[in-house]
Amino acid sequence: MDLIAEPHTEYPAPHEPQPHPEPATSHAHKQLDFEDTPGGEVKESTIQSKICVWKCEQCRDSGTECLPIGRTWPQKCDQCLKASPQELQCSKPLLNIRQRRVKLSKSEAAPDSKTQTTTETPEDQDTESENNDKMSIIESDGSPESYASRDTSSSDEEFEQTPRSRAPIKMGGSQKELRRLPMPAPLQPFDREDHHPASAYLPLAQGEFRILSLAPGGQKDEVVVSFITASLGNLPSYEAISYLWGGGQQSSVKITVLDAHRRSHSVYVRGNLLAMKRFIFRNAQNVCFWLSDKDPNFKAAFNFIPHILDIAGIDKLLQNKESVTGWVAFVALLRNPIFNRLWLIQELALAQNATLHAGHLSTHYLDFVDAMSIFLSCRLEISKLLRKHNVDPKDLFDHKTAATEQFVMLTTKALRITASGKIHRQFTLESLVLQTKELDASHPVDRIYSLLPLARDFGEFYDEQMLPCQYNFCNMPLRIDYDRNLSDVCRDFVAHVIDSSRSLDIICRHWIRRIVADLPTYIRTLSSSQLRFDADTSHNGGIGCLLGAPGNSYYSASKGTIAWYKINPNPTQRQASIIFRGFRADKILRLGPRAVVGLIQREWLTLGGCNSETDSIDEIPEVFWRTLVADRGPNGSVTPSWYYRAFAHCLSHSNPNGDINIARLIAESEAGSSLITDFLNRVQSVVCDRKFFISKDHQWFGLAPDGTEIGDTISILYGCSVPVILREGSGDDLGYWRLVGECYVHGIMDEYWGFL
Repeated sequence: MDLIAEPHTEYPAPHEPQPHPEPATSHAHKQLDFEDTPGGEVKESTIQSKICVWKCEQCRDSGTECLPIGRTWPQKCDQCLKASPQELQCSKPLLNIRQRRVKLSKSEAAPDSKTQTTTETPEDQDTESENNDKMSIIESDGSPESYASRDTSSSDEEFEQTPRSRAPIKMGGSQKELRRLPMPAPLQPFDREDHHPASAYLPLAQGEFRILSLAPGGQKDEVVVSFITASLGNLPSYEAISYLWGGGQQSSVKITVLDAHRRSHSVYVRGNLLAMKRFIFRNAQNVCFWLSDKDPNFKAAFNFIPHILDIAGIDKLLQNKESVTGWVAFVALLRNPIFNRLWLIQELALAQNATLHAGHLSTHYLDFVDAMSIFLSCRLEISKLLRKHNVDPKDLFDHKTAATEQFVMLTTKALRITASGKIHRQFTLESLVLQTKELDASHPVDRIYSLLPLARDFGEFYDEQMLPCQYNFCNMPLRIDYDRNLSDVCRDFVAHVIDSSRSLDIICRHWIRRIVADLPTYIRTLSSSQLRFDADTSHNGGIGCLLGAPGNSYYSASKGTIAWYKINPNPTQRQASIIFRGFRADKILRLGPRAVVGLIQREWLTLGGCNSETDSIDEIPEVFWRTLVADRGPNGSVTPSWYYRAFAHCLSHSNPNGDINIARLIAESEAGSSLITDFLNRVQSVVCDRKFFISKDHQWFGLAPDGTEIGDTISILYGCSVPVILREGSGDDLGYWRLVGECYVHGIMDEYWGFL
């Protein structure tokens, strides 16, 4: 059975009014008053007409209320459940629309008339509504009247199931006869947009969720489903579906579910989803990971996966022309947008068992994971195979494929689950947010909230022995509240990371997309010009970020000092600002242009003292080429000693205008020298989107963010592993500093403060 949370049809509660264009008369209880007089005339006396009572057969026969009001079949009523000595056989509630008879004079009575009692089901009402193409309300005397507004509290009135003959009734010593009631007024149509039917989206009890049960049938049979309410204390066997919400080419209208009181359920659904998702997907017998049924490449990819898993024959797949189609199809599978969804990481990470589905095709998720691991190990050989047969291999290395790699890694490594069911979380919230910075989320704060159950530093708030209703979310460092301002949520996240890591590096990491323009500068946003998922920077937010993974910094410019911060205590002024401690080291004096992808400009070489006509390697300034690689090798390793020779080779192959074309040199060196290619890849990852500068007082060489201007301040903040560029405010911002970004300053990156 499939897991889904959707609203379903509910029988309207008798006390809940139905909408109508004439609210003054709709929903009112009609009063028909008659009273006997000596002359035989009929006057009105207070007799209330009560109709439209939803009752099961047992309650109808006994004349009692059928509670709870608005229950959804097959839920039994309280009367049948509490019957002694055993429960009664409850039935589907039926709607009785009989009206109380009115006594008339004998001359007006029709002796052969009969009192009729009718019942309607909700399906009958729906059919009548569709046939008339407009919703309408039957009225007994020409005025609108809502059936659902009738009172059902009285139990002394009995409604008969079968017609019976009408006979004279004695009242006040005189004999009167009933007359035929007037015919109902014509149906009064009104606009469908004005009609808001009662919703059956009944609140669930703590620990409950709904399962959509699919009845068996043939391929051409009508689909029959029903809702089952399950609880964590009594779990049935079910499957959960993990899929891309809002996918496909549909252009449907978004519908907000409203209850009878016109209140939206979106807040309830979102909060309940956060609390229950972990239990639902963890206890599912299987999680069906739905890809699509539209892409024709999926069939070839699913059929090719068993060949990839045949390790003994992998070399043939890397050489044969026949396997090119399979590799192309598999890469197309990796680029599916479903692997770019943030919420799905939690769903698959918690799953006990998972399968991938594309139409009628399926494969086990772990088989897909192994196939991708083999693909990554052989990616260079696959690239050569594709080039050999005139197929562009660019998709093997683009950001979509890299995003899938990150997605698969987190779904398989974020949690370690023991045989006893104990969950060990492997990453902190900071690490998870940085590793998923490029994935999509429907709400900006979901970039944080969706990862909380997977974070090691929030494990105590998601105890495996506690139900969601027992979570003490109020004591969490990050309070889950979708009504809060995005800037406040991000500030609290930054504060939590500083508290837990005792480092300020988070203010230099690019980790969130710019949704609003007024985010504080210490919340670093992703730039569209930054390359995605660079091999050296998968744990931070931007091409060539100078920080390593959390807890593994490449530098120690602050000499191991502990971070100190203070949130602005004045709530009315600069409420998003944070106070840090540090000192000013120097200012920017000279500044080169921004480096673009694949190019080192002539202006940089001139500022660095390099001459493209230099024949001697010894004449190349060491401080300049070390600045180009930030004095580190890949992943923060020690700078290889041969880097200066590789730079000399590149300098001798500069363009006639004096620029070094990195992209051209990489293409030329792929077949000849992998060392030059490695050096150029490192240079490109460091200098891209940065400016080369020389400081004012100490003549330091360095690299600064694109937004840097001459006169900006080079500062060292306590607890930050790299120097930062700050810009002092003016006017109303006087006394406040704006963070431009992190920077590399050659000579002061490793605990050297001799300049003070």
